[in-house]
Amino acid sequence: MGLDSVMLLKEWEDRFRITISDYDAEKINTVQDSVEVISSYLKISNYDLIVRDGVYLKLKDQLFQILNRRIEFPELISNIIPETNKDAWSKIAEAIDLKIPVPVSSQSFLAETITNIFSSNKHRYNAVTIGQMADVICAANYRKLIDIDKIKSKYELYIVVMAIAVEALGVDYYEVQPYKRYTSDFGID
Repeated sequence: MGLDSVMLLKEWEDRFRITISDYDAEKINTVQDSVEVISSYLKISNYDLIVRDGVYLKLKDQLFQILNRRIEFPELISNIIPETNKDAWSKIAEAIDLKIPVPVSSQSFLAETITNIFSSNKHRYNAVTIGQMADVICAANYRKLIDIDKIKSKYELYIVVMAIAVEALGVDYYEVQPYKRYTSDFGID
């Protein structure tokens, strides 16, 4: 384990008030692996989505008020609010009293190529679903939405792990997905 890995492990241990054995630490390669290992220490086995559902319903309600149309869960955010109208997201954030990290805009070919080379943020506005955005909103607001001392589900744990990854590694919220590998996808040693 390199220094970045040790620091991330220490962050999890401090945040969740656990001590992860070296044996279990070696099992952690992906975001989902970290959720599984930490959940075993916290004795959490269910995966309810109550927090995400609550955020999604708030989003859906505000979008209906603004657009006067129903929103479906897997729908792309670019089909809901055009990329050129990102100010709408700040209005929605204010209305639901939660931060909404909005993914980056589409760029010219050259700008996108440079971004892909030098940045881990490869999620573009036109590729993000309302479900992914709800997850990201939960992570960006986890201190407000989740009592860290009373985590009830693996989903809540995933949201906190996502937020820790963003804070500790400097990656974009939209990059943190269960299947992402800490070494190859986030570049930690």
